[in-house]
Amino acid sequence: MKAKTMKYRVLCHILVFLLCVGGLLAQTAVQDSLKTVTSTNATVHQSRNAINTLYLELGGNTLSILSINYEQEFAKNFSFRVGLGLGSPVTLAGLVNGFVGDYDHRFEYGVGFALAASYSFQIFPTARLGYRYQPINGGFNFGIAFTPVFFYEVPVFPFGGISLGWGF
Repeated sequence: MKAKTMKYRVLCHILVFLLCVGGLLAQTAVQDSLKTVTSTNATVHQSRNAINTLYLELGGNTLSILSINYEQEFAKNFSFRVGLGLGSPVTLAGLVNGFVGDYDHRFEYGVGFALAASYSFQIFPTARLGYRYQPINGGFNFGIAFTPVFFYEVPVFPFGGISLGWGF
């Protein structure tokens, strides 16, 4: 009986040893997996490299049929935008935009003004709500937005715009 007990005792020690080694290997594997996940998240949550955008907009905040616009992000998810309307009357728009979303697809919102220069200068408040496809590393941009203008005679003039451009 003593030999049988000794055999079980050795088997128990071997089993405990294997469980400990297996636990250490499992712990190492989990730590390696966490490092991989952390490094993957770091590359996914990278910052936006293209902070400048130049684009043409059909309609939009300048109150013109066609406008050329320049935009620069000055903080994470915030930008300042200037647009020049290429119609009659000549118009200028300036907006501060905010974005929701850190990747290529973003919701944009903004407030600003539209300045119309015909026989006299008139300033109108304007806003922007829309969708923007804007890759974080630059390249082709696309946007579509609701751009209401707040005239003095008509409380809200519903307007919209479609933009195509390039981020750099």
